[in-house]
Amino acid sequence: MLGRVNVFQKLIRDNLSGSSTILRMTIDWMLISLKEGVTGESILNDLQSVCRHHPSMALIQNLYRSVGALSLNEERIHAWMETYRQHEAEACGHFARHLSNMKTVLVHSNSSLLFSSLQLVTTPLTVFCTESRPAFEGRLLAEALSRTHHTVYLISDMAAFSVLPRVDILAFGCDSITDHGIVNKIGTAPLTQSSRVHGKQNYFVATSEKWLPLWDDSLLERQGPPQEIYHGSLPVHSENYYFDLTRPGEIDGIFWETGLQTGLYPC
Repeated sequence: MLGRVNVFQKLIRDNLSGSSTILRMTIDWMLISLKEGVTGESILNDLQSVCRHHPSMALIQNLYRSVGALSLNEERIHAWMETYRQHEAEACGHFARHLSNMKTVLVHSNSSLLFSSLQLVTTPLTVFCTESRPAFEGRLLAEALSRTHHTVYLISDMAAFSVLPRVDILAFGCDSITDHGIVNKIGTAPLTQSSRVHGKQNYFVATSEKWLPLWDDSLLERQGPPQEIYHGSLPVHSENYYFDLTRPGEIDGIFWETGLQTGLYPC
């Protein structure tokens, strides 16, 4: 088992995992820290650092707000996580039932909620997975889905626009939901815009723990290392943004733990 410091460093560096996976790693790190006798104040200070490194991930922000307002102990951490797991299972169940009516799905980026939803669909689907540049985490989702009964095709991000006429639906996870729209992997917004042009519907799967009541520009500011998109030695300036914003008018619906909602707020 990785020690507290190693898990923390892995959390800070991770640019491949979805927010649910980052959350689980964060919970593990917090529990390890408590067992090693680290004070609650020190854990919360480090958790704030995790929030700064993953500003777009509402799960981590809301975890910090929840446990930071209480006396930190294992019981409270487990209780928060158990509620999230229940919400996650319910949301994925709702989305899976909707996806079971489809034959061909286009997915973008690596989302554990999206994977769980697709895994629950008993009828075989054809799933197109984008590579999800620049970190290529879409390949991880494609590999995971290849072990299910679905037929999986891995495509480049730009090829997704050519594939759109052939799919029934676009399916996404998400990092944060705000009154401005949905923050997710860069490339999500243009895909949802194009889906409307082609008469295709797009849906997201989320839980109420991903709702952020206040907008913050930092949700879109995280960038990856420049060498992910340029390895040369010439004075080429790189902008390697990881997230974009899908506006409310481009979203057909969100599957929460309470079911399908066409609005942004988890009713």
